[in-house]
Amino acid sequence: MSKACSSPTARLFQNSRLFSIPKPLPSAVRADTQASGSKRDSDTATTPYPTHQAITSPHSSRAIDFASAGDHTVTLEKFQELSIPLVTRSFKQSSYNAKKNPSVYEDALDNTDRSKAGRRWRTNGPYLLEMGAKELDRYLKEVEAQRPEWLEYLREYFAQRSFDTAKKESIDKTGFFGPADLQPLNIRADCIIREAESELQATRGTEADSSAFHERQRTVMEAARERAEQCRAQLELQTAQAGAVEHLREADRRSTAIMDFAQQKMRQAEEELPAEARDRDDRIEVLNSEYEDAKEQTNGIKTAAYEDVISTFGERPDATSIDTLESHARRLFNESVASTAATELAREQTLKQWEESAKLADHYPDAQKLQELQKELRDAHGAEKMHSELASLLVSFLDLPGMGETTARAARLDRAASLSRTTNFQESLLQHGFMESSPSDKEVPLSTHPGAGLGYLRASVHMENHPVYGPQAQRSAVLSRVLKARASVTGTDFHAKLGVAGFVASDPKGTGVNTTRNNAASTEADSMAASIDPYLVGGNKMYMQADSAFINQDGQVILGVTRPDKEAVAVKTGDVKEILDNKKATLTGTSFASMSGSFLGLPDPRLPRAKYGTGVSNYRSAPQKS
Repeated sequence: MSKACSSPTARLFQNSRLFSIPKPLPSAVRADTQASGSKRDSDTATTPYPTHQAITSPHSSRAIDFASAGDHTVTLEKFQELSIPLVTRSFKQSSYNAKKNPSVYEDALDNTDRSKAGRRWRTNGPYLLEMGAKELDRYLKEVEAQRPEWLEYLREYFAQRSFDTAKKESIDKTGFFGPADLQPLNIRADCIIREAESELQATRGTEADSSAFHERQRTVMEAARERAEQCRAQLELQTAQAGAVEHLREADRRSTAIMDFAQQKMRQAEEELPAEARDRDDRIEVLNSEYEDAKEQTNGIKTAAYEDVISTFGERPDATSIDTLESHARRLFNESVASTAATELAREQTLKQWEESAKLADHYPDAQKLQELQKELRDAHGAEKMHSELASLLVSFLDLPGMGETTARAARLDRAASLSRTTNFQESLLQHGFMESSPSDKEVPLSTHPGAGLGYLRASVHMENHPVYGPQAQRSAVLSRVLKARASVTGTDFHAKLGVAGFVASDPKGTGVNTTRNNAASTEADSMAASIDPYLVGGNKMYMQADSAFINQDGQVILGVTRPDKEAVAVKTGDVKEILDNKKATLTGTSFASMSGSFLGLPDPRLPRAKYGTGVSNYRSAPQKS
């Protein structure tokens, strides 16, 4: 039905934003591989990232019964309330340290530029490990269609490699590459002489004793020496330009220093002028005379510099005023510099064009040569696997994520693949060296931006300010729920799983850590994380501190948490009496009132009074009334 003949209600629905929602993202793979090789999946498990767009609308305005997105929207609000930065991960979870990892928004990491392919977070090609068999077959068919582009890519690569080799050999042998007239001025004269000698040496064997050869040798060498002298003259002109710049700068510097000294001397003398009018007038006349002498001296310095520049680049003008000399000198100098720059730019462009034509004419392989070079690449790849030249070319051409591995690891993987009885696509790729069985996080590409739009803090260099207790040394503690204890029903895990602000985090303290040493307050938290108490009202809960977070290759948010100190927990719960009593007991002869005042940031009467305005803020006291 067309839009024109549809009902007003249908047109309202068609123009509504509820019907312009983009397609949902593919669901994340949540299957866990068991030891037996079977897959365990759940349709009701929480997805690691939202797949549908969330729309905020009141319940009365709903035209269709949409599913609630409160779990994801509220989780986003909770994460932003944590005020933690998003960092990169190149460490193990058991040794999490947010301070050693840069932010995902650093300029060296937050880019998609191909020139920084080793550090960008997104590539155009897929990650082969995450592809199923059908997806891989479909991708291989797409790659087959790119065979003409691949052959042209190889021809360009081999031509450039051959050209670079010839260029290096020529530079090692003669000191330059290309026509001598296109070399830089500092070596062009020597290149012209060497080129002439090489040309004569090539024809010396056939007519070395003939008079015609000697005559041609004399003519060629004279022409070469003349061209070399012209190059040396141009080089002297460039050297003179650099000298003129330095001369002008030195003249300006000396003139400025002389005038500054004269003005400073006049200001000091004016402060010491006598009171009598006649003596005062005489002194002013002397000062003016000294100032005029300084101006003449600076004019002489500038005139000498301008005349030097004029004599280098052109003829002297008829007028001799300082302003005329300056404008004429600077005009000649600018014209000379502009001419030299244009000549150098033209030389570089001509040399580049010559190199392209030489590469096209002499170094591009024909069809037969290209087949031989491809066979060499395949033979080398059979021994070197991912370290081979062919693997690097394929990764670059298809823009695949990096899949590097060590030679020893590649050998172990090849042996494991060869002994395997199954022949699925992953083992086939593993056998051919195009993937590894358990790549590290650094080698696995990210499916999202490393920030995922969760937050934009680059560092955690901020301090929380409590309304009662003032600035806090630690972050505010967050009450977390123990989702899986260390001693679970299915076995003993090293770390408990905690629910922190809607995300699952791992308790940093495992079974092999003595959590009671030097931290008596952690005993209660250890008991909560050790095992689940089914009779505890509200379930097992413990306080944690969120330091930072990172996004793994599956788009999941991994929180880095630590155990808070007992003071941070006391400030969070407001139960500071026990801490104050303990501090009171450790200080002999100290009243509770004085101890509580020191703990709460108030002046401590036991400490000496500091001078007002210079003491530490916690111990600063107001001025005493006399």
